Amino acid sequence: MLRIYSCQNNHLALIDAIPELGEATPIVWFDLFNPAQDETRVVEQHLGIRNSDTG
Repeated sequence: MLRIYSCQNNHLALIDAIPELGEATPIVWFDLFNPAQDETRVVEQHLGIRNSDTG
């Protein structure tokens, strides 16, 4: 499961939809709990990293 949070009015706010890369919404927290492979890729692409667990 992937949940994405931004900061709004000094509080965490859940983002309902997975943002497209390059979207202006500042993401402050990616909450990955037993994520599907496509969810992990979204986070990797957004952060410009590669998770060694995804192969």
